[in-house]
Amino acid sequence: MRNVVKALWWLAKLPIRLVFRLAFGGWAERRGRRAELRMKRKLEARGIPVIHDLFVRHGNGVWTQIDLVAFLGDRIAVVEVKNYGGTVEVAPDRAEWAVTYAGGRRATMRSPLRQNAQHCKALRERFGRPGVAFENHVAFDRTPLRGGCEGVWDRVPELWPTDETQAARAVWNAIVAHDEATDRMAASREHMRWIKGQR
Repeated sequence: MRNVVKALWWLAKLPIRLVFRLAFGGWAERRGRRAELRMKRKLEARGIPVIHDLFVRHGNGVWTQIDLVAFLGDRIAVVEVKNYGGTVEVAPDRAEWAVTYAGGRRATMRSPLRQNAQHCKALRERFGRPGVAFENHVAFDRTPLRGGCEGVWDRVPELWPTDETQAARAVWNAIVAHDEATDRMAASREHMRWIKGQR
């Protein structure tokens, strides 16, 4: 009888859980989103304009979702934010990085440097201008790192605003206009369909 009551209680909560998951994503997604928003607030506190969750199409028409894009005055910083519960081994030359969790369990993750290099490429293809750099940064929030390399941070990246250049301002304005004109829901659906098709 007790198992029947548990099963009925689980079934009764199922619609609420499904709605919550659809609205806010799974636990890992919520944790990642909170990390992205923390990074955004900290960069903005330095006087840096930041766009969160920018959707841009690659040259092949596939949408990509970029965590943070920041205007530094003379260049554009593209920041991939990660938040893992284990220690990440930074391996800049490898396609996959190792993650070690409590208890010794190990897993791998796709290189966030390579992932973000594709984001930089999509932005360059769409908005690039001579003399305007798109910098590749990966920021781990509350995640211990083993090893390191340029562009990988175990905290908020050491980015600070500089004097504006006309070319960089024009690129930033174009990115902002694109973001404001993008149907985020439609782009997100297409992006998720593509990701599921890759699995």
